[in-house]
Formats: sequence, C-alpha cells, structure tokens
Amino acid sequence: MFLVTTPNTVYARGRFTTFGWEFRSRFAGVNVETSLADRWNPTLSETARRMFVAPDASYVGGDFTTVGGVTYGYLAVFSMAP
Repeated sequence: MFLVTTPNTVYARGRFTTFGWEFRSRFAGVNVETSLADRWNPTLSETARRMFVAPDASYVGGDFTTVGGVTYGYLAVFSMAP
C-alpha cells in the first residue's frame, strides 16, 4: 500500500477491497479528522501502481482497465474540486 496525504485527506493505492471500514477497491481517500472513508469511491478493476495528488486532481496509473465500470486505458484522472 502507498499513501499520499493532503491537509484533509489521506489517499491510498494498493491491493485492497476495504479501506476506512468501507468497500473501496484499490484506491481510496480517508478523512484525517474522522478516519472514515470519503463518499468518493472510484472502484478500480485492478491494482493502482502509481499515484500523484495535486491540489485540483489525482492521477492514478496501474493495471486497471475500468474505473467505476467505465473503460480506461491504465491511467485515470480524478477531479478534486469540492
């Protein structure tokens, strides 16, 4: 598992299906104050191997071909706007 922290959230990537006591498939965010998984649930089909979190987006690359049931080619970008 690999973790990246921001002021409000810890993001994790790896080979897991639960995180912060919630179903999260291979990529997740957890609120640092509550220790609960974010409502955001991208659900990767396979392992995320690389991750970069910027102020406005999160970039994830890996073995996955779908994110939330939508076809992606091993790279996904998630908006971090509120």
